[in-house]
Amino acid sequence: MDQASLSSPFDYGETSFFGINELLLGDSPQASPGGTESSSGEDPSGSNQSEEDDDQVLEAEPPDRSRHINDIPINFPGHRSERHNEILESTIYSLQESKNLLLECPVKSERRLATLCGVLAYRDSKQGNPIEMPSTSSSTSSRSDYQVPTKKAKRTQVIYYGVNQFEEVQHVLGELEKLCASGHLTGLTMAVLGDRKSFGCTENPHCACYNIYDNYIPASDFRFIERSPFGLDIVRDVEDFKRDCHRRQISLCPYLESKHLLENADLVICPQNFILSPVLRRDYQINLLNSILIFDDGFNMEKVCDSEASISLPTQELDQLVQKLVGLENSLSLPLPRQQEVQQIVQQLESSLASLSAWIKGRAELPPTKEDILEALQTPGFKWEQDEYDDLDEKLETLLTSCPNPDSEALYKIRKFLSILKTINVDNQRNLQHYHLKVAKCEAMNPNNNQDTDLALVMTCINPGIIFQAASAHTQTVIIAANCLAPINIFKKDLGVNFEEVLEIKSHEASKDRYLLSYCAVGPNPQQVRLNLDYESRSDPNVQDAVGKSLLEICEVIPNGVIAVFHTEHLLYPLRERWRKKPNHLIPSIMEKFGVAKHEVLCEMDVGDEQSAMEMFEKYRDSSKNKKGKGALLLVVARGKLWERIKTLKGEEVRAIIHVSVPYAAWDVEDLVVAKRRIICDSNVPEAKHRNLEWYNTEAYRIMNQSFSLCVQDRDDWGAVIVLDSRIIGKKNQFDELLPGWVRKEFKQRNFPEMIRGLERLVSSCRETDADDSG
Repeated sequence: MDQASLSSPFDYGETSFFGINELLLGDSPQASPGGTESSSGEDPSGSNQSEEDDDQVLEAEPPDRSRHINDIPINFPGHRSERHNEILESTIYSLQESKNLLLECPVKSERRLATLCGVLAYRDSKQGNPIEMPSTSSSTSSRSDYQVPTKKAKRTQVIYYGVNQFEEVQHVLGELEKLCASGHLTGLTMAVLGDRKSFGCTENPHCACYNIYDNYIPASDFRFIERSPFGLDIVRDVEDFKRDCHRRQISLCPYLESKHLLENADLVICPQNFILSPVLRRDYQINLLNSILIFDDGFNMEKVCDSEASISLPTQELDQLVQKLVGLENSLSLPLPRQQEVQQIVQQLESSLASLSAWIKGRAELPPTKEDILEALQTPGFKWEQDEYDDLDEKLETLLTSCPNPDSEALYKIRKFLSILKTINVDNQRNLQHYHLKVAKCEAMNPNNNQDTDLALVMTCINPGIIFQAASAHTQTVIIAANCLAPINIFKKDLGVNFEEVLEIKSHEASKDRYLLSYCAVGPNPQQVRLNLDYESRSDPNVQDAVGKSLLEICEVIPNGVIAVFHTEHLLYPLRERWRKKPNHLIPSIMEKFGVAKHEVLCEMDVGDEQSAMEMFEKYRDSSKNKKGKGALLLVVARGKLWERIKTLKGEEVRAIIHVSVPYAAWDVEDLVVAKRRIICDSNVPEAKHRNLEWYNTEAYRIMNQSFSLCVQDRDDWGAVIVLDSRIIGKKNQFDELLPGWVRKEFKQRNFPEMIRGLERLVSSCRETDADDSG
């Protein structure tokens, strides 16, 4: 049966669309101007009203719903605040002038909606598309006359919207749903990109992508944006898209269906590394020429770029790659001349990877120099001319489509390794200065599935501009938006791209009585110990006890989830050991008191592998919502195993974040950015030393800055961020430029009793307000 002839993917009895009920019932800002579909006494269907009357009603929209910015008409859903206006104006101006934009706004939903609205309005004006507000009257259309919007003959420009994690795609689609009635989605073709796991293919052994990848025939009627039988643009849920694919009479693959939509897509939503990685760009045929790039939540863009240009190759993994290449070679099925070409390349790689593994194993006693490593990488399988690398990658790519059930992760690792070699070797190795090469010990699993150690070749990129400049070189405009980008001057310098436009939103959607931002230099009464946690003072028992008692008093006031952040394990470990000790057998320890104040006390030091980290995080998340209000306390390390996960928390899951000292990076932390600055520091160049000090302060405040917006994410949220460290005293003015614009005036020093009273007022006021709102 031809897939194109199958039934429509929509089942209006079961499948739900973003906002469809609200739009049909007139409960959203996108409904008719008066908030209802018709005035009293009139036919609700609108059948007695002429088309001319409909047009007159549309022209009577409130002025803030439709307004020109730089001669571009904007149909914005609902009320448009001053912050929305600032974002719209900066976005449209940057697009019109082909300039890059950095956008710092503390409220994610405001930022996303205004940015998408501005970019899509610009697209409409450039293509000459009239903006028509679709009628909500059900009489204007019926199921029988439902038509899929006609495809455009050729795309003129593609908008790529990069998110931090695939899970964020759902939230972006939610913001797009708000634009359904604006007319900005009319005629828009959209694709959502992700890996097989993101689309649920790995959980479905019968998914079509496992058997007919190369000969897959996509359906012709699958889209993420459709015109419904009621005349409305609707945005499809990713889960609905996956479910509709799998329940067809002939099972379809949501991963390949969405990938197929890329061919004609005007808007592509995908993880950021799909845009930044040269290997993934080739895999998905992403063409960035004259495109518009939007990086949402781009606060860690430097780290993402470094990660895409860096790799670690343990010897165990190299040996496994060789075995997988042998298996792929044996199962290869191509026409004879082509088969011989690909086999020759694969055999060279097998030999080179095996030789590299043996070479690394022989360097356990005497670590090799950078020159030694470069010499080891001169074997025939790794050393190619610049124009030959692309041909090599193309031949490896054929393994994905010419072998049954290919190991795509193994092939990606090999291709990424070769891509890094290509980057290093360009123009007589001019990029070599931006790489740190070493052989180092790493954790590994032995054949008996027990924890073991291994040796790995580590290639660390120390210049994020290498990746970012390559991705943005031929685009029209790049927009990086985040809750916090401060300090912006250093952010621009790190990426090596000129951002001519910068917008800092210096006010928060939430009122000032819904958050408390404070730093404290002295512990609670009566001791009033100075909270100095530098290297020399952190081992002082009095300081350790003062920090523990400070944290305890905060936990006793703040309900639900509280996160305490320590800048390194070497600070957390001795503090926890001290807090476990009882003054005597009659007095409980500080850790035991934590257990009274909170339903659950969890510590990152107890995390082993990735699975245990996930389990601890989910346990904290569940406990923080404890109905009795006690919640949970989570002790984490900045840049540690749980750090990225806590950025997904919201509301009662994170009512307070307490930084136990300013989170300065420790030199012994195995982190890409730390490794980068360690190299600069070791260079003994005065200018490099100055840049290292600049980075040292910047990196610490970037970690802290992410906390401010995490605790207060929208107008209904509330929370506190507290820093326990005396080293800030007298230096706040010096570090003001390192803070987000909306935080600078609100981040204040308070003595400890004053801070506790402020927290009590915050909790009491916000609980009372929330109770009134829910009532």
